[in-house]
Amino acid sequence: MSLFDHLRDGRVEQYRREAYALRSKWRRTVRDQKEWEGPVSLRADGSIMAMRLLPELPRVRRRLAAP
Repeated sequence: MSLFDHLRDGRVEQYRREAYALRSKWRRTVRDQKEWEGPVSLRADGSIMAMRLLPELPRVRRRLAAP
């Protein structure tokens, strides 16, 4: 069962316990990922915020409808 399943099903305390237990693993994982290419914040309470730019998708030209 994933952490997201706990949140989806309203098991917030279970999510907190498991997230807290995994935080040292996440710190190692994030430090080892060279391909992330963005800032990562890992807090002592197990919360994580990570940001990166997504590749820009090709723009699609739309035709304007005739009035």
